[in-house]
Amino acid sequence: MTVRFHKYGVWLYKWRQAVVAVWLVLLVVAGLGAARAPEVLKGGAAGIPDSSSSRATDLLRTEFDNPFQYSFLVTVTSPKHVLEDEPFQDLLGELEKTAAAQPFVGRAVSFLDHPIATLRSPDGHRTFFILGLKAKDNLAAEQFVNPTRDALAPVIEKWQKEDPGLKVFVTGEIPIGFDGTRVLMEDTTTAEHRIIPLAMLFLLAAFGGLAAAGIPVLVGAVASVLTLALLFVFGHMWNLSAMAQAISSMVGLGVGIDYSLIIVSRFREALAKDMSVEDAVAETVSTAGQAILYSGLTVMIGFLALFFPGLIDTNSLALAGSLTVLATVALSLTLLPAALGILGKRIDWPYRLTRFIERFSVSGWWYNWAQLVMKFPARFLAAGTLILVICSLPLFTVT
Repeated sequence: MTVRFHKYGVWLYKWRQAVVAVWLVLLVVAGLGAARAPEVLKGGAAGIPDSSSSRATDLLRTEFDNPFQYSFLVTVTSPKHVLEDEPFQDLLGELEKTAAAQPFVGRAVSFLDHPIATLRSPDGHRTFFILGLKAKDNLAAEQFVNPTRDALAPVIEKWQKEDPGLKVFVTGEIPIGFDGTRVLMEDTTTAEHRIIPLAMLFLLAAFGGLAAAGIPVLVGAVASVLTLALLFVFGHMWNLSAMAQAISSMVGLGVGIDYSLIIVSRFREALAKDMSVEDAVAETVSTAGQAILYSGLTVMIGFLALFFPGLIDTNSLALAGSLTVLATVALSLTLLPAALGILGKRIDWPYRLTRFIERFSVSGWWYNWAQLVMKFPARFLAAGTLILVICSLPLFTVT
């Protein structure tokens, strides 16, 4: 197997420019799909297909006339008026009429239709009305959250001029799931913007050169783009949660940086042994590349196990995670070695910065630490196991 990987490395070096060119074309196409991935990624969780609860939900939708199976709650709070005041009732009536006029709303019910205590707060300053939606499932109903809010916004703005403290919210199980997903995606984007600069600093400290430090981050980002493009394709065939985007970003950066770090480190070590660039690429692929292939397959098996529960969220995590690892392994075994073959010794660019940072390198410390661990493996194994057991003790109190 090592000989085959070595021959493959030689082949990669020979066709390095063609390999990079093909990947650039694929990246442009993938970028178009990745930009549209949010269109097919939905929020919220759904039941297990063909389960008892899923069949019961289908029966309620098809065999019973229940216009509120998928519904929104619109809460209205007026510190100035109580529900029995004419301005409050006019406001409530206009809100209900506007919402009911939307093509996706089947029915609306408020205190004006049924003046019961359930729809009125004890102090009379708060109420809510229910919107029954024309939707086939929760995922379809989520697409009506923003249109409902947009339709009510002009009415709310108009009445807030008369009652500045007026508050109206479109809420309920479906809107809350929708908002949670949106926040998750925004937080993921924010985390990426913060993590990438930190990762660059650590990699710069480890490698010294900007080129060597930037490549792992670039591979991680490209892996995320490729995964989002694939999710855009699969999203037209299956229901996928928006959590898939978050996991693809996190795993893409984490695994991409990890695998690229191994490849780049081995390549620089080979060059330090006065190998030619071609031999360095072949050596890197036959050693680090082989390890990454087996490691990636192992991680993918772990992600694929998430398909067993059959939930939309776990299926989305399984698909996104496995696709991200697959993309990262593919990049690490094709684009990355080819790019290193083109860069060659320029991997240490800019050279002055590299030499400057290498003065403060802690590689000697890590080497000494590794030697110490290998000298007393049993003791370090026992110490590491003890630390893990201590960290795991709180799990036994989880109920």
